[in-house]
Amino acid sequence: MATASFRRVYVYLQTLSIDIVLGACAGMLFFARLVGAELNIILYVLLGLAVWCIYTFDHLLDARQIGSQASTFRHAFHQRHFKALSILLVVMGCLGLILALIMLRIKYIIGLGLGLGALILLVFILFKVRPRQWAFLKEIFIATLYVGGIMLAPFFHRESQLVPADFWWLGSAYVLVAWFNSAYLGILDRETDQKDGLYSLALRLGEPKSRKILRIILILMLGYIASFIFG
Repeated sequence: MATASFRRVYVYLQTLSIDIVLGACAGMLFFARLVGAELNIILYVLLGLAVWCIYTFDHLLDARQIGSQASTFRHAFHQRHFKALSILLVVMGCLGLILALIMLRIKYIIGLGLGLGALILLVFILFKVRPRQWAFLKEIFIATLYVGGIMLAPFFHRESQLVPADFWWLGSAYVLVAWFNSAYLGILDRETDQKDGLYSLALRLGEPKSRKILRIILILMLGYIASFIFG
């Protein structure tokens, strides 16, 4: 019974992208510790709101794009609760903007954060408007922008003027991990994406070529690990 309840809770956390939010906050904490930055809790709240809004916006776009009943629980959930989630999205977005304007002391972080958020939303919209043409770049774009977002506050709140090389090296490694995860999930969701008329790298290239790309990413990740051990 406990296992079934835990699984049910986890499914809803995943459906509502809460797991992505927690992962982003954990990533920002990692980079903050790396450069000795002391981040106010409000920065984690703002990051969580931004990530949730972006991913929920993407899922709502998918839900609207799917003409019939969605094949996955996540998209079906967003179809059923489209209006409520849309209202919540607007409320959370406005709340995040108000908190940023009131609480952030480094004001140009607001502009950079808004610019990065707008770029991410633009990329998501491009993927919906031209899915076949942009499918090849979708995973790497999302991974790069996602990691850029979690590195932003630690970069501007670092203790010293000199940014350690490990900050950039580990940031690049984090991009590879996020890219691998996104591409792998695309392979797992290949059949349901095809049923629902959605596009991904796995659908554009086919599973064999997509798995080759995963192996290349894995080799690059192992190369990074080796460089830290033996470098």
